[in-house]
Amino acid sequence: MGTWPLQPPISTWVTQGLDLVQMFSRLRAAGLHGTAWVVYCYSHALAGSRPDLAVRNVFGDPHQAQLCPSQPAVRAYAQLLTRAVLDLSPVDGFHCESLGFLAFDYELINVKAAIAVGPHAGLLLSLCWCGACQAAAEARQIDWRDLASSCGAWLGQHLAGLPDRATAPVDPDPAGWAVGHFGESMASLLALRRETVLGLQREALSAAAQAGCRVSSDAVEADARAADGGLAREVLKVVDEVRVRVTRGASREALEHARRRAEATLKPGATVAAFYNLAGFSTAGEFIGATEAAAAAGHTHHRFYAYGLLSDRHLEWIGEASGLWSHR
Repeated sequence: MGTWPLQPPISTWVTQGLDLVQMFSRLRAAGLHGTAWVVYCYSHALAGSRPDLAVRNVFGDPHQAQLCPSQPAVRAYAQLLTRAVLDLSPVDGFHCESLGFLAFDYELINVKAAIAVGPHAGLLLSLCWCGACQAAAEARQIDWRDLASSCGAWLGQHLAGLPDRATAPVDPDPAGWAVGHFGESMASLLALRRETVLGLQREALSAAAQAGCRVSSDAVEADARAADGGLAREVLKVVDEVRVRVTRGASREALEHARRRAEATLKPGATVAAFYNLAGFSTAGEFIGATEAAAAAGHTHHRFYAYGLLSDRHLEWIGEASGLWSHR
């Protein structure tokens, strides 16, 4: 394996003897499938320590939590990280998180902003103007200087009027708005961003598939907000699974609609999984009700997530609901 261009912090769980290969082997022996959830460009530690590799907004501010995927060092880091994870055989699944450009407010810790900027400003604030992105734009003969100036002027005027002036309504296609407002240069920039990310996604997901993993990516999820126009459509051709988020109180009708919509976009043989963030449920009743609604909506695959440690009670909830999908 090559020299790592970035040095992420390593958990003491690993340095003090946790054997990940043994852990995955024990999961498989117990009849369970272990999925490696790999986080790439979202890193407070790396972006904070390497601002030269971070996303940089139109005002020149480096992002405190996001690495730029146009940077050669970040791309090399992503390739090595993929290989290192796949070497943890036997991994059954591989999930890509944040392998690309992200929304400007993606997972910022303790956001201090007291206003909502709206979808159009949010897209413009998510664009990266670092040296690597500038060079890539110049290679495509995109007049990034004029475009950056126009974006900065629009943002300055828009942000100066908040919060008294109403923000734009919810817009399902802010990229379309941006192209309509800023013209061909914006269309070319968004296409360049899409190609940059698509190459990284295909590389990581193909490597995982060749290693025998079922692959998935947050780039295709319904709530993905990266401004890469059309990226999800292309990544959907590669992934084996798409997740539908299930929240407390979700109706069977809504979950069935979400399942059918996801199924219509998938390649043959791919699946749709109901996805539960356990932190979003306060009681066993809420959680069981959500799983029952998902099952009634036709969901036969279920995935559970918690950022951090699950309590014994969370595991008991899953056990109580397991009759919906287990026949043992």
